[in-house]
This record gives sequence, structure tokens and C-alpha cells, in this order.
Amino acid sequence: MTKKQNTETNNHKKNDETISQQLEVLKICAQSFIDSKDFKHAEEYYLEMLDLDEECLDAYLGLLLVDTKSADINELFGYYLSQGFIADSKVSTAIKDLYDIRLKSLDKDSPSYQKFIFSTYRTIKGMYEDYLASKDDTYEKCIEEYENTRDIAILKKLIEQFESLNNYKDSAIYISRCRDKINNEYELLEENAKNEKLNNLLTCARDFLSGGDYRLADDYYQEALQLDPNSVEAYLGLLMVDTGTSSIDELFDYYKNLYIEDETEILEACKKDTRHINDMVSKYAVPSYLDPDTIRSYYDFDNSYISVLNSRRRHSDEILEELTINPLFVKIAQIDDERYQQIMKTILGFYQAKVREAEELDEENIEIITKEYEKFLEDTDQQIADLYIESKNKADARKQEERIERKIRREQEQIIKPDNNERLNEAYQLLDDERYTEAKQLFEELVKDDPDDSLIYLGMILADIHKHDIDGMVDYYINLYDNEETETLQACEEETEHIQEMIDQFASPGVLEASEIRKMYDFDRSYESTLSSRIMAKHDLYNDIYQNNYFINLDRIADPKIISRLENIVNTYDNRVTEAQKADDRKIAEITKQYHEHITAVDQQLLRDDEEQQEQSLQDRKEHTRMLMMSILRGIIIVLLVAALGYTGYLKIYLPNSRYKKAVSLMENKQYEEAIQLFNELDGFKDSENKIVDASYELAIQKYENGEAIEAMNLLNNLNSAKAQEMIDQIKQEMKQDVKVGDTIIFGEYEQDGDTSNGREYLEWIVLDIKGDQALLISKYVIDAYRFDNSQDTAYWDTSDLRFWLNEIFMGNAFYKESSSDIIATTITSHLLDDDPDDNIEADTYETSDRIFLLSAEEVETYYPAERSRIAIATENVRNSDLLLEEDGSSGWWLRDPGGEGTTCYVWGSNGTIVTSMNSIIQGIRPAMWIRIQR
Repeated sequence: MTKKQNTETNNHKKNDETISQQLEVLKICAQSFIDSKDFKHAEEYYLEMLDLDEECLDAYLGLLLVDTKSADINELFGYYLSQGFIADSKVSTAIKDLYDIRLKSLDKDSPSYQKFIFSTYRTIKGMYEDYLASKDDTYEKCIEEYENTRDIAILKKLIEQFESLNNYKDSAIYISRCRDKINNEYELLEENAKNEKLNNLLTCARDFLSGGDYRLADDYYQEALQLDPNSVEAYLGLLMVDTGTSSIDELFDYYKNLYIEDETEILEACKKDTRHINDMVSKYAVPSYLDPDTIRSYYDFDNSYISVLNSRRRHSDEILEELTINPLFVKIAQIDDERYQQIMKTILGFYQAKVREAEELDEENIEIITKEYEKFLEDTDQQIADLYIESKNKADARKQEERIERKIRREQEQIIKPDNNERLNEAYQLLDDERYTEAKQLFEELVKDDPDDSLIYLGMILADIHKHDIDGMVDYYINLYDNEETETLQACEEETEHIQEMIDQFASPGVLEASEIRKMYDFDRSYESTLSSRIMAKHDLYNDIYQNNYFINLDRIADPKIISRLENIVNTYDNRVTEAQKADDRKIAEITKQYHEHITAVDQQLLRDDEEQQEQSLQDRKEHTRMLMMSILRGIIIVLLVAALGYTGYLKIYLPNSRYKKAVSLMENKQYEEAIQLFNELDGFKDSENKIVDASYELAIQKYENGEAIEAMNLLNNLNSAKAQEMIDQIKQEMKQDVKVGDTIIFGEYEQDGDTSNGREYLEWIVLDIKGDQALLISKYVIDAYRFDNSQDTAYWDTSDLRFWLNEIFMGNAFYKESSSDIIATTITSHLLDDDPDDNIEADTYETSDRIFLLSAEEVETYYPAERSRIAIATENVRNSDLLLEEDGSSGWWLRDPGGEGTTCYVWGSNGTIVTSMNSIIQGIRPAMWIRIQR
């Protein structure tokens, strides 16, 4: 050996000794952490030992200790035995005995001992893993068989197999599921037997029904109901028994023929145009020749027509009452609302079709008679104008004759009574001295001697009005009716058809609503007019002149000078009417022009906006194309990535796992809706289904905290878990705590969205008043529609159809899950009709005790002082009915006060004013009630 080789050998020995020393130090440190059961730090030291010596057996044995959380080598075997591994196995016992013998014969400090320990451990671990694989195989086969069988014997055998697995994984849960499945199968067998018996009973009942033996049919249907209280067919059968029919078609025919005879009544197609007739009387009446009554007689017109509409409406209301109050129909509605709606649609639809037929016939009659009346007015106007000319000519000829006769008579009388002029002058002097009473007396004496002197009649008029001369009389009458009153009129009709066409063309939900377009077309078409006031002033003047005997005699005598001055008065009033008419014409023309310009401007604005929107849409499509190209490029990159990672691995592992992590991150950041969407897309990856439930629950809590109680409760209700139901109950309870006026609370359930397949929706109520531990509520929305009463006379709350419906039908449907003690029976006061509202005496009142009621007009004005605040939106279910709705979805709603003979008060849907409606008309309902709350 050379010196150099010797040196290298010595260096290797020194390095080996150094590594051995380092390994010994690391082993001691690791063992100390093992003794203190700090397996994390021990693992670090063992790994460091392997860095120094990849074949270090002590390091591998140490890592086994870390892996099994054992403090001693011997505990390695105890770890697997403690897991239930073949505790009674002969093989494990033989290996254990062999291990004990070898262990005693080996030196613990020798390498053979460590190798033996490691080899033995590896053998036992392999057997354990084989055991687990066998056990897992048995477990999976049992689960598969459980999923695919409903056989009770097999399920019992599966229970024994799951029990033999000694609580392996979820075997205890599957034992419980097997037992539940067995119970369900027994229940199903029992249910099938029950259904078979029920079908036999219903078959027998149908046979007796078709054979006309209604008594036995009734017995079998009653027995069927004892077996199944929710049998719709049994209730329909009992209806057939009651009506003496034997099939559903005959039942429908029975109800269709129940109210078949129409009652007729005579109605007016249009109102008599009294204003036009009065105008014609004022314009064309000629005293003694063409009097007002004669003119009016020419305008007599039969505008009546025979109608059956109200009769058919009564029939429709009566059949609706039968369908909503008959206990058998009510039961069908409670059990199968869809079937009930079909019956309603068939029977009620028949009567409603007859109502529509009558409405169309009435509309046709009204249109025909109205046009005939308009033509009649035109023809009669021409006839009266012709009569006026004829009568005026006769009157003028007669006046001319009388003038000649009076002139001759006066000349003769002047010869006989030359002193009259002196007395006439004396009377006019009395007028100048303002001694009007004496002057009047003297004029009355003079007229007895000379009944054809126009100055005498003029003097009598002057004495009555306390004027000195004819100029004063003219000024008096010209200024007598000069106090003008204005009224607001519409210059032109609204272009409703055109506006609707534009709405149909340009309205887009979520972008440009119909209500917004309608608002754009709003325009003030009103103007102030004095025309009616001036026409009335003219009529009043005519009455003063042509009903005054003094003026009649002046006209009879026809003194040209006096007649000319009187004509000045009449012409002044005529000119005022003409001026007002011309002013109105100018205003109408100006406003109409402005309105049409406004319509055109809005049309153009809508067209421009639509063009801009289309241009923006084009830009959006371009941007979408650009983004699509980017997406394609990203897709190419992903394809390359998939090619590198392996397509199957990417789709099944990388991509779902990435989405899963993103969904978990969104959930941690409380972005629950986005997280739920991603978890749904994962389609059961890992525990995504459980995550959906957890995220939905957290989202419901978040929405409740944000004030969205209804949305929160609907989310919780969909989870269908005990935990979610507890939260629902808690929310409902909390909403009734620390309640304030104006708050919204949840109470009861009722069909509102028009979709019966998803069950009923929670009812929302607004708190109107609080007294102690009681709160007055009114439904937030118009939740249903019904008539107030079927009576054509005055209807009162205490005997109304609507009171019965609310407290019997509605209450049972809406609050069957609530405690009845929460709704308080309340004494409410209602008014009787005030027969004489001008006597300053309030109408009498009466009291009733109700759980559910309607507000009175006085309560509405108290709790809703602003009319706009009374407007209420109807639910989707109500919108699908025949109730008349406003464009924004609001509707009127009943109050409990009588409005007059045959009418009742209600809140008008469009502006919240309180008006009246016929009792039998269908109006919206907003129930009110007092409930208990926690303070």
C-alpha cells in the first residue's frame, strides 16, 4: 500500500467515524422527542439521519414509530392489533409466538435484531393492509347490494354482514338504513293493501252510482273516506250523489244548468245630452211661438236596451259562492288545489263566458244606440233651427201688427187723456230723487190707464233695480253676471293607442320598462276655460229678461230705442261667450300642436335610443367575438397543458380540484351564491354536495342579517333539514320581538306565486299599530280577490260573504301551521249607512268580534294619511285571476264600510283614493288582524 492509499483509507475511516457520531447524536435527539411524544420534531431528526445515511435502519424504524405514534418498537405490533386486526386469527398468533421466540434468542444490540424487527413489522403491516382490502371489499359489496334491493330477506342478511364488520366506516349507519328500508317496505305493503281496499270501495261506489243506487254509493264513498280522508275521488263521488249525477261530465252539466234562465233589465245606452238641449233651448226659444218645453219634446229619444248582463253576473257570483263555500268543494281545494282549479275553470269558466257574451252584446247595443243618438241630435238640431226661423218670422210679423195698433190707440188716447205725460214726468222725477218705492207705485197706477206705454214699463224696471235712466239699467245688467269662474279642461285626448304601440315596440324588461316609456309621453294637456261660466251667465240673464213681465211687455210694444238698448245688453253677453269660445279654440289648437310635437319628439328619442342600443349591441358582439378568440387561445393553452399532464388526469383531477378550491375560497370569503354555483358544477366531486348545503345555510343567515327574511326562509325551507327548520322558527320568533310600527313580519302561508307545484309562500304583513303585547297587521300585498257580498242592496260587514270567507276559508288555509292563540279575536266597530248625511248626525255603529277583518275608511285615513301610500301590488296568483289591475300590477282592495245603496267602499288601486264599488264586483283583499308579539 502506498502512502497516498494509506492516507485515503485513514480519511475514509475518519469520515465514517464522524458520520456515525452524527447519526448517534441525531438518534439520541430523535429518541428524546419520541419519549416526549413530539413526533413532528422526531420526524425531522430521522429524515436528517437518512440524509447522512440512506440505508440507516434506525432512521427507518424511527419513522415507523412516528407513523404509528408509538413510543417503543414493541408498540408497533400492538398498534395494528388495536385496530381490530384478526385478533383471533391463528396466523397472527403463530407469527406472534415465532416473533417472541426469535426475540429471546437474538442480541438486541446486534444488526440481526433490528433487521428482524423491521422484517416482522413489514410482514404484519402487509397482512393488515390485505385484511383492510378484504374488509373494504365486503363493505362495498354490501353497500351496492343495499342500493339495488328492496327484498326484506336480503336486507336482514345485509344487517348481519354490516354488524360483522365491527363498525367499519359507516357500517352502523347502513345498519340503520337497512332497518328503515325494511320498515318502509312493510309500510309500502300495508299502503298497497290499503290502496287495494280503497280502490275496491271506490269501484263498488262507482258501480252503484252508475246504476242509480245513490244510497249505497254514498255508504261506500263514506267508507272510502274513513280509509283515506284525502280521497278527492270520494268527495267528487259524494258531490255526484248530492246532485243526482253519475259521472264527472254529468256533474259539470248539472252546475252549468243550475242558473240557466236569464233575467232581463232595461238600461240606458248613453246619457241624455241635457247640456246640448239646454243650449238649443236658450238659443232658439221664441216666447209665445217656440217655447222651451216644445223644443225639449223634439229631443225625446229612446236610448234604452235590454240587458241580461247583471243577471249573468249574479249567476257567476252564485256559482262561485257554491264552489268556494260548499264543504265538499272546500275539501277538494285543500287536498288537491290543482284539481279544484280545473273544476273551477270548467264550471266557473262556463258562466264567465256567458258574462263576456252579455258584455259584448251590451257593448254592441251601446255603440249602435249611441251613434243613432248622435245622428238624431244632428237631425233634430236642424229641425229646431228651421222651426226657429219660422217662429221668429211669425213673432216679428205679430209685433209689427201690434206696433201699428198701439200707435193708433195711443194717438186716440192722447186726445182723451192729455195729462198722462205730466204724471209720467212726475214718476221719472221721483226716480231722479231716488224715491224708488213712490215711483213704482205711480208707474203701477199709470200702467192701468195705459198698458201699452213702453216708458211706463221701463220706469218700473228702473224702480226695481234702483236706477235713474236707461243708461243705468244697461250698465246694471251688463255687470250683473260678470263674475267669471274658471274650470280645468283637456285640450285633446291622450294618444293612448299610439303610446301603447310604442310601448309594445320598444319596451324591454330590465332595460326600458313600459312604465318608463309611458312616463316619457306624459304631457299637461289641460287649460283654464271661462266658457261654461259665460254661457251660464248668459242663461241667467235670459231668465231675468224673458221671465220678467216688464221686459216681456217692452218686447211686445217694441219701442225701437228701448229694444236697441236691450239688444246691447244681450249682445254684450253673446260677445263674451264668443270671446271665451275663441280663446278656448286658440288654447286647444296651441296645446294640441304642442302635444303632437311632444309625441313626435318622444318617438324620435325612442328611435334614437333604440339605434344607440343596437349600435352598443353591435359593439358588445364585437367585444364578445374578441373575448371568444381569447377564450379559444386560452383553450389551446389548456389543450397543451392537458397533453402534458394527461387529458384524463386534467379533467378528473386537476380541473375539478382547482374549481373545488376556488369554491371553498369563495365560501370562506362569504360569497356564498357564487360558491354554490361552482359546487353545483362539480357534480358531487369530493364533498361538494355537503358544501352546497353548508353554503346555502350560511347564505340564508346572510340574507336574514341583510333584511331579506323571506328569501332566507325560502332557502332554509329548500334544505329540508331539522337544523334549517329550527332556524326558520327562530327567524319567525325574532321577527315578532321588538316589533315597531312599519316593520314587516312573516306569519302564515298562502299561494302567491301562481305555481302550486312548489307549495305555498310565506305571507308578509306590515305592522300598522302596537298596543302592549298586541300588534295590528295588514297584508303587504293584495293576496286574493273576492266579492264583498252577493246582495244588490246595502251590505254590512257583519253579514257579508267576505267576512265569512276571511274567517272560515282563508284563516283555515293560511294559518294551519300557526298557533291559533296567536291571532286575537278582536271587537271591531263598523258603521251603518247614514241615510241623511246633511243632518249633521253621525250614522249608528255596531260591533262584531273577528280574528280576520278589513280596515275601515277611517282606519285607512289614520294609518295611511298619504293616498299614494295606500297603493298595494297584487301577488302573481291574483294577477292570473280576472281582477282588474293597474299597469304597475296594483289593484283596488275592499274596506268594510258601506258606500251607499248596493255599494261598498274600497281603495282605488291607481291613486289610493277611497271610492265605492258594487258589492258583487270582484275586488282585491288585504286582510287585517291583531296578533300577540313579544315586547
